[in-house]
Amino acid sequence: MTAYVAFKKKGADEYFLAWTTTPWTLLSNVSLTVHPEEVYVKIKTLDTEKFKGEIYYIAKSLAKKIFKDGYEVLEEMKGKDLEYMEYEQLMPFVDVPSGKKAFYVTCADYVTMEDGTGIVHTAPAFGEDDYNTGMKYGLPMLNPVDDNGRFRGTPWSDMFVMDADQPILKWLKENK
Repeated sequence: MTAYVAFKKKGADEYFLAWTTTPWTLLSNVSLTVHPEEVYVKIKTLDTEKFKGEIYYIAKSLAKKIFKDGYEVLEEMKGKDLEYMEYEQLMPFVDVPSGKKAFYVTCADYVTMEDGTGIVHTAPAFGEDDYNTGMKYGLPMLNPVDDNGRFRGTPWSDMFVMDADQPILKWLKENK
């Protein structure tokens, strides 16, 4: 299962559009990762049935694939220019440990331009690339999953993580 998820930029009515193949890990998100040398755009969607003039950050090479109805390019930048930009926590169910910084853009060469948006949701507790990015940036490891693969301390407590994709995406649709 894959999903496009909009993360609200801190202090602005703008969004980083990320792509994930593991929606169940969104509760543990602590950063968004971009490729430092790829070109990204800040766009404004055209008013259509699906979009209403929202502003998104996305890889330039993938924008036409996602926004088929058109958009206006407001700004162009390299991924490294997005580094350390902050965004709001997507799902408020897992607390960041005191003294740890989270919810900002990081850079890594593993981000590709074949699929998705060129912005990868990052949860260092799950996955090698995410873990390595977390170590490089000193990110917290948010892990609401027990040893049996079930959520704990969330609205999906006792649910097996692989069964939580649809309920989590439903929650996002209803609450974001």
